[in-house]
Order: sequence, then C-alpha cells, then structure tokens
Amino acid sequence: PIEIYINSPKLKIAKTFESNYVKEEERLKYNIDITNEKENSIAKKVTLIEKITNGYIDKDSIIVKDDNEKIIPKENYDIVEENGKLILKFKEDIYIIGRNSNKKEILKKNNISDKSNKIYDRINITYDAVKEKGKDSISTSIVNRK
Repeated sequence: PIEIYINSPKLKIAKTFESNYVKEEERLKYNIDITNEKENSIAKKVTLIEKITNGYIDKDSIIVKDDNEKIIPKENYDIVEENGKLILKFKEDIYIIGRNSNKKEILKKNNISDKSNKIYDRINITYDAVKEKGKDSISTSIVNRK
C-alpha cells in the first residue's frame, strides 16, 4: 500500500550572513530560520544539512533558539560531521507547527500533548564559519525524516 500524507509540512529556510575578512580567510556568521509554511501540518524529525567545500563550520558556535529567542538545549538535537557536511538532526519529539494552524487540533490528531514544551512556530540556528576568501563554500538543505 502507498501512504499519502495530505497535510505534509512545507519547510522553508531563510538564511542570512555577515562577512568579515581576516587575511586570506573570510569569517562568516550565518543565521537560519526554519518555518513550516503549510497550514494545519506539523514537521517532526527535521534535519538541517550544511555542505562545506572551502572551509569549515565552528561546531562549538552553533546556537539553536525557538521563536521566543530561548535557547533550545543541545540534548534536543544531534550534530554530526560526515563527508564534508555538517548535519543537525532534531530529535523525534521536536515539532515545527504550520503557519496559521489550529494548534490544539493538530496536536490532538498527532497524539502530541499540548503540554509539550517542544512545539515551535520557528527554529533559529546561528553559527560561525571560515572559508577561503572569494570562494563559495556552504550550501543549505533541509529534510523532514520519515
């Protein structure tokens, strides 16, 4: 049988950066907002993938915040480095609710307690990176794991 999820989330990334040159290196501070644009849907098992080609990400600089600028503790996600990628995997019980959604109804449909403090309208991630001057180095993608 084929499963079709009619209310699948539609994740959106808004990514900005500030640049600062030091000799032949460019130091960048990235800011990424993740939102779910699909009304009455919920995203879970979200994974952010940063592909690095000409530099590196300072893993210790990664800060994850919720829509109220409150830091989301590190035990709520894993950071993995593999094959030139930095992968940030949110735990199974971290949710991004769809824009303009009926929160109570969505949580009930998905058997999620409305008392959970891991339901967000937006997740913000900031980190520092270093790359070779003038070369593209970091591309972003996001997936909703099954």
